[in-house]
Amino acid sequence: MTSAHPFQLRRGFTLIEVVLAIGITIGLMLVVMYFYQQASRLRQDALAQAERVSAARLLLERLTRELRAARPDPFLLMGLRGTSNSLEFVSAGYTRPASWQEGETVSSPASDLNILRYRLAFASESTNALGIARAAEQLLELPAQAGAATETAPPAGQLMTEQLRFLQFRYWDGTRWLESWDALALPRGLEITVAGEPPSEEMDDEDVYRRIVYLPGSEHTPPEPDPFDWFEEEESALP
Repeated sequence: MTSAHPFQLRRGFTLIEVVLAIGITIGLMLVVMYFYQQASRLRQDALAQAERVSAARLLLERLTRELRAARPDPFLLMGLRGTSNSLEFVSAGYTRPASWQEGETVSSPASDLNILRYRLAFASESTNALGIARAAEQLLELPAQAGAATETAPPAGQLMTEQLRFLQFRYWDGTRWLESWDALALPRGLEITVAGEPPSEEMDDEDVYRRIVYLPGSEHTPPEPDPFDWFEEEESALP
């Protein structure tokens, strides 16, 4: 019976086997990384889509509520003014609690009417849209003070969302859709279209959010005030 020589050489891996093992390992890692990146991209797309849907729903709900409370203002001869990507109107809302609670000090006059402005905001000296901006200005039907400027620049407003970079309005006059509106009378309806990016042929309809809002204030339009009415009132008050 013979025993193994203590210095007998053992067979190891050849260079081809080592290179083949490394190649298989790298291939498996690449496949795993590919599926991981795909899953991560799908997750990011789903989160971005959810944020756009939430932003569109909140914007459309708020704009719908304010448009349904819109009313023409004969004092300022202002009904609704709008273009394809901007809108300005008078809407009724709630005053501050301090304006009607007993015992509270009111530092300035308050009104339940507000001038609301919606527009597509752009970067300065650029055509790149930043998002949708909203501005609210309290409407006080008070005569202008002597020497005060009667025309002031409207406030720039606050950016509501950066998820939506496309905004379009259309106005229904009862017979057809119009791209702009500027009248004391309100349109019968208003179509609002928002999207994350300007619509294209490759874009799915699911990425465009559209709503048509009926304006109850369009049923009643106050007559335009006559600037000479106050002369007749003054004459009738004279003895």
